[in-house]
Amino acid sequence: MTTKVIITGGNGYIGTALVRKMVRSGVEVHAIVHRNSDNLSLLLPGEFMHKVSDDPLAITTLVQQVQPGAIYHLAAVHAEPPTFNDMLSMLNSTVILGAALLHGATLCNHPPVFVNIGTYWQFGEGQQGYSPNTFYSSVKQGMHDLMIFFRRSHGIRAVTMVLYDVFGPDDTRPKIWTKLAHARPGSRFLVTEGRQYIELVHVDDVVQALLLAADELGYGVSMEPTYAIFSKARLTLKELLEKVHEKAGLDLEFIWGGIDYWPGQIFDPWRGNCLPGWQPLIDPIEGVTRLVREAAALRQAEPKGSM
Repeated sequence: MTTKVIITGGNGYIGTALVRKMVRSGVEVHAIVHRNSDNLSLLLPGEFMHKVSDDPLAITTLVQQVQPGAIYHLAAVHAEPPTFNDMLSMLNSTVILGAALLHGATLCNHPPVFVNIGTYWQFGEGQQGYSPNTFYSSVKQGMHDLMIFFRRSHGIRAVTMVLYDVFGPDDTRPKIWTKLAHARPGSRFLVTEGRQYIELVHVDDVVQALLLAADELGYGVSMEPTYAIFSKARLTLKELLEKVHEKAGLDLEFIWGGIDYWPGQIFDPWRGNCLPGWQPLIDPIEGVTRLVREAAALRQAEPKGSM
């Protein structure tokens, strides 16, 4: 593992887990942050948190000053449906920031490796290839294409790691598995029909994949431009919820079809090549069941009358 890294999007759920892992390993982490840096303030000294400025050249200069061994580009803005200002924010946080980082990498004494984050939303149903279903996913593809350019024209060792759905502890995002963990006994739980397949990956497995990708690039291993971080068990949403419900001994009433699928719903997610040497260790059913049980134990420990 390199001794210095730059991470964008470090205040997000995956980014915070990545920063925490690296800090514990003794790595000097420099985080590029936008507005909110609450999570990182508990992990990094103030001088290692760098605010995004309106001048992309400031980011290029930062890369030259830090001389990192690796750059992890996780930053992204997602809004659906987006306003024009949302579109600009997505472009700035992903493509413009990414271009500044890659340009800075070309000016380093020893160019760092570059790990970019993609999304399965860039692809259509099954194996049909690139077919974005949102402006967000088209921006992600634009960043990937930009990375390919720097690989070919400047020899930057770079890879895009495609993410699916991610879960784990301390997740405050409004994901259905998070809501399941905090649902009160006897609740009615409105869901879609549940026919869509999901690739649910534990955040610890995601972090390990990102670290391995950077290490392989650092060792000079020949790598494809894209790898997928997919689940240990591919399930429909209905299969996942019903199995977790049974294993955790929940008392919920699922209302299948109680909400509609969103217009861009992907039912059969693309599955790309897995990163050689990596495999997910945490089964999604076991992992979500553990989260549900831990949340139930916390509720039981709450003083009576507390909210």
